[in-house]
Amino acid sequence: MNKWLSITFKTLIFGVIFLIIIWVGGGVYISKNKEKILSQIINQINKNINGSIAVKSMEPNLFRGFPSVSITLNEVVLRDSLWKNHQHDLIHAKKIHLTLNLFSFLTGKTNLNRILIHDAEINIFTDNLGYSNLSTFDKAEKEKTTNSNKNEDFEIKNIDFKNVHFKLQNLAKRKNFDFNIQKLFGNIKYPLSGFKGKIELNTIVNSFSFNTDKGSFLKNKNLSGTIEFEYNKLSKQIQVQPNLLAIGNNKFTIGALINIEKGGFNIGIKSKSVLFSEIANLLSPNISKKLAKFNVNKPISVNGNIIDDGSGKNNDPLIKVIIETQNSIVKFPSGQLESANFIGKFTNQQNRNLPIGDANSVIEFNKLSANYFNIPISIDTFLIKNLEQPIAIGRVKSKFPIDRLNKGMDSKTLDFKKGEVSFSLFCKADIDNFKFIKPEINGKIELKNVHLIHIPTKTKIINPALTLTFNNKDLFFSNSKLQLGKSQVSLDLNIKNFLNFYYTDPENIIVSAQLNSPHLHLNELLPVLNPRNKKSVKKSTLQQNHFINQLMDVLEQSKIQLNINVNKAIYKKFIAKNLKANISMVGTAVYLNNVSVGHAGGSIIVIGDLKNTGKNNRFNIKSQIKNVNIKEFFHAFDNFGQTSITEKNISGFLSAQTQIFGSITNNGIILPKSLSGNVNFNLRNAALLNFEPMIKAGKFAFANRDFSNIRMKKLDGSLNINGDKIKINPMEISSSVINMNVEGTYGLKNGTDLFLEIPLRNPEKDLGLTEKEKKEQRLKGLVIKLRAIDNDNGGVKFKLARNNKDKNK
Repeated sequence: MNKWLSITFKTLIFGVIFLIIIWVGGGVYISKNKEKILSQIINQINKNINGSIAVKSMEPNLFRGFPSVSITLNEVVLRDSLWKNHQHDLIHAKKIHLTLNLFSFLTGKTNLNRILIHDAEINIFTDNLGYSNLSTFDKAEKEKTTNSNKNEDFEIKNIDFKNVHFKLQNLAKRKNFDFNIQKLFGNIKYPLSGFKGKIELNTIVNSFSFNTDKGSFLKNKNLSGTIEFEYNKLSKQIQVQPNLLAIGNNKFTIGALINIEKGGFNIGIKSKSVLFSEIANLLSPNISKKLAKFNVNKPISVNGNIIDDGSGKNNDPLIKVIIETQNSIVKFPSGQLESANFIGKFTNQQNRNLPIGDANSVIEFNKLSANYFNIPISIDTFLIKNLEQPIAIGRVKSKFPIDRLNKGMDSKTLDFKKGEVSFSLFCKADIDNFKFIKPEINGKIELKNVHLIHIPTKTKIINPALTLTFNNKDLFFSNSKLQLGKSQVSLDLNIKNFLNFYYTDPENIIVSAQLNSPHLHLNELLPVLNPRNKKSVKKSTLQQNHFINQLMDVLEQSKIQLNINVNKAIYKKFIAKNLKANISMVGTAVYLNNVSVGHAGGSIIVIGDLKNTGKNNRFNIKSQIKNVNIKEFFHAFDNFGQTSITEKNISGFLSAQTQIFGSITNNGIILPKSLSGNVNFNLRNAALLNFEPMIKAGKFAFANRDFSNIRMKKLDGSLNINGDKIKINPMEISSSVINMNVEGTYGLKNGTDLFLEIPLRNPEKDLGLTEKEKKEQRLKGLVIKLRAIDNDNGGVKFKLARNNKDKNK
């Protein structure tokens, strides 16, 4: 037994010595004949490729790969036969280290135990015609196919890249993959089914473009981690096992299936927790620029696939992405969603029968619930289709207490006290730069038991039930009963093309409204009828405000046509019956197209306009007054802002035609000295009672006549108003105590300058005369001419005058 052990041991020793001798001899031979061997290798390689390989020098490394033979090739350049046309080296390496297994030759294989490539560029280039510099190996592939019965498999067991710039550029398909590989090492095994390996990778992604027109994924990102792969000869597919890879500061589980024969692939990427902004930065610019307008404050989960079937039918790969977030804040151009929960999906091929691309893309939100401006909303499915001309489609539902609007809108106009709002709206809209245009909405908004306050006027508005109906682009509601302060009103509203112009041209919206009321306090309606302030609301801001504030801004710019029908209208002292009005509001102006009202036993018809000029409102009013009780008329209008002639001084019935210009506050107060215009009037059965200037005039010349009660059967006159001055055009006054001719200026505060012609004849003596006879007798006898002017005490004094031109007597 010991003898056999001794023989075995000696045989083993001699074998090892023999191998060492062969290894040393091979190394010595290669070292002494390296130029000859290198030339033979290069010539042999060049015979088997469509191109050329050049190596500056070769150095054997005797001890580097024992017991294998290791050599270093310096300045290696591999080019295809058409290099002069495109100028792209397939390989340009400063150093390539090869470790060759000598024993593999005994089995007919060429096994490289290890290949190291340092400081190199690998450039796989395909031109616009589809020619690739990989055609360098076409000749070798043909010979391999011809001699496929021979056992000439080529195996590499270990690889090691350092500082290798790898580029794959395909001009025909607009693809560009560019990596700065800082480190790549690993091992490869060769089972019967094919080969499998495990490598460690650390690289910077310069470009990962499936379509160079749309830019690169993972631009300038660092990619590192472990990749495990397996190639199957039968299926001709490489399976990359899902593994954690770091992309920038985030880790993703990435796997892939690559079809070598068809050139297709399916890359899967997953992460349970990654920020939305980080995901957006990994995508190509055509996608990331759009996503940059959105943000999610909490990490989301993502599951995506990038797929290319290798058919070449599409310029872009198929992309499928699913994201999920819970209790997050989602910001977007027109606001933000709070406490948001949803599942989001994206694909760039919604219809499989149509090509991949933006036009066939869709973003889908499922099971979305959130608070939008403090309003809880829920959406089962919401789609954004066709990213070239995006269209948003979905149904939005909600039900909430109306006071939640206060926190969301921060309005200075409305204060919602109580009530309930519910809505179910199917929405469809085009999207331009992430803003809704040309929207269509179908559905209803229902309000129940609503109590709110109009803050500027402190007016309470109560509505037991109101339904707003959207019909495509129109908005309307009918027979809505409102408690407006002390008033009961019903309102019908119809807004045509409301949604067409809401975001783009609100000034083209026309609001048609019908207001009916049995009893209306006009001071509660005036805030609605006030001329609107001139302001320019930027269309972009409509997307950024609370929708109630948006609506107020839109109404500020829209055209409003309002028809009013009121049985009894009250404004301060003014009481009217059968008020009918047609009013237009355009820009900063209010147009009274036709306002008619019964008042003081007669009627008033008004047309005109009010225009906002800043702090106050300028008005231009034409009126026709028929047979109104002048005492009630003056009382209703608070004596038109003057105190000289008041409701206590007059009686009778007035008819008049007026055109008055002036200024009025938003509270309905006429500004002093702002009035101007013309008044043509007719008084019947009138009386001037206790009018101080006339009483003084009577005492001056007619002490025995009662000037405290001057009765006139009729009086026709024409006045010109200019501020607090009233010009009385020549006017004949025939009364119970005196006849006179009057002309000149009457100052409501000062500036009075009147000329009076007063016959001393007592009108009571003419009671039996005809009208013609009275006129003939009117100025017969002694006539006193007086001039009425201001005195030093703010009153009026009289003095004799020759005529109305006399200013000195």
